[in-house]
Amino acid sequence: KLQFLYLIAGERGSYTMGSSGSKLPKEVLDSFEALDADGNGKVEIRELQDAMLQVYPKYGVEPYEIADLSCLILRAADDDDSGSISKEEFAQNHQLQELVKEKLALDNAMRADLQKAKASAAPISTADADKVKTIFAKYDKDKSNSLDAAELKTIIYDVCHRAVTSQESRLILEEMDKDKSGHLSLDEVLEWWPAVTGFLTNNSKVPKK
Repeated sequence: KLQFLYLIAGERGSYTMGSSGSKLPKEVLDSFEALDADGNGKVEIRELQDAMLQVYPKYGVEPYEIADLSCLILRAADDDDSGSISKEEFAQNHQLQELVKEKLALDNAMRADLQKAKASAAPISTADADKVKTIFAKYDKDKSNSLDAAELKTIIYDVCHRAVTSQESRLILEEMDKDKSGHLSLDEVLEWWPAVTGFLTNNSKVPKK
């Protein structure tokens, strides 16, 4: 475990910018965008922690260690001391790129598991539909008649008793979001509720709260 922590905090040199500021390879940019969840052109500590919470437990890293470890990794990669990781800094850090590869593999596995759960789930019962309508109204904090990823994450935690990261809740929302609006309507939640609750309950990879 100590060797692993040393490697992820310090290994560099995956890609070196030329003196003229060479264009970054597409695969590096794609990896960066997968980590840059809010799309603002830089990876911040919360985004780094979300990815680490998905990937690093299999290496024996406990969730309570993630905060300190993410700070170490950010400082190691943040050459200009901006407090975030730029595309160029990301391109020079091999371990961050490996983190994204593992994260994307886990994301794809979760998508596949969700689709399997959807295919095998029974239609929602009238009683469960009434419960979902009550839950939807309660957690639609901004009264927009839709749920965003943050509201969905809270439902998963409070109602399903599972702890997912912000990026995982966005992934689940993307699968449920039939019209690709970026939000969930009540109809979309009703359609997916049996599958999502079944997936969360039966998937041992999703930790209990």
